Amino acid sequence: MTQIILPQQDTFGTFTEGYIPFGYNGEHFETYYKIYGTLEDRTRNPLVIFHAGPGLVHNYLGPMADLVKTHNIPVILYDQLGNGRSTHLKGKPKEFWTIDVFMDQMDSLIQYLGIGESFDLLGHSSWGGICGSEYAVRKQPPGLKHLVLANATPSMDLWVQSMLQLLKEFPPEIEEDIKGGFKNPAAYYKALQIFQAKHACIVKPWPTDIVETMEAVFGPEGDITVSSAGQVSFVTPSGLRTNWTIIERLHTIKVPTLVVNGALDIAQDFIPKAKWIRFEDGSAMPMWEDRERFIQILGDFLTADLD
Repeated sequence: MTQIILPQQDTFGTFTEGYIPFGYNGEHFETYYKIYGTLEDRTRNPLVIFHAGPGLVHNYLGPMADLVKTHNIPVILYDQLGNGRSTHLKGKPKEFWTIDVFMDQMDSLIQYLGIGESFDLLGHSSWGGICGSEYAVRKQPPGLKHLVLANATPSMDLWVQSMLQLLKEFPPEIEEDIKGGFKNPAAYYKALQIFQAKHACIVKPWPTDIVETMEAVFGPEGDITVSSAGQVSFVTPSGLRTNWTIIERLHTIKVPTLVVNGALDIAQDFIPKAKWIRFEDGSAMPMWEDRERFIQILGDFLTADLD
């Protein structure tokens, strides 16, 4: 049943949240969404964001709500199927989890919110970037006006190559535990925290929202179903990410595209350039590490042809 909750306030701004029905292959699920700003004012295209993962949640993307204040851009966050406050499916086999699931879920969200005629899309990190680029290429949505690929990759082989290169900076036991992945989730998480403190978010200590995002997989109540369907470990993609690449299809992206990465980012300089911004003092979380500048660059890009 669809549930709409009245506007509320958090540290990032005023938001509306709710649940929408999502049907896939004859089954019925729910998608949790959260909107900062209002969709009633269509002078600005709403920005919909694919979060990182697979298996993570929207929480860490809260700073993106600054776009409401700086550029009057509504921001739509949501939890992908199997994650966070959307329907969990612990009994589903790994074969269920395909990129198609997440493409259809995005279709459902856009249709339900009535924004299909004009919207912008951002995919963050490797998984969010996979989803964002695949959505733009596969769907060719006529209402998509801008695409942002932030700290993303065009190929899992290149991502793994970059990851293995960066792992050489760390003690052998860190590399071993990361390569071991979900065979020992506790050791895997501990090693990831050490690695990601340098290459995913260099803010110390990590903001609570980032910790909550990681604990959606690794915490006491965490759910590894989707995450383990997409990887044996951070350096061993499996299932829905095996041999993934979009390099030969990038030319089919028709909309203005902004590519963002950081000097310390796992996604190093393998990404073909559209409009490319590099944060020299950042890693993979520019919305936390250089928040004001990132929001300004992003907002200016999304509104440049509207003013």
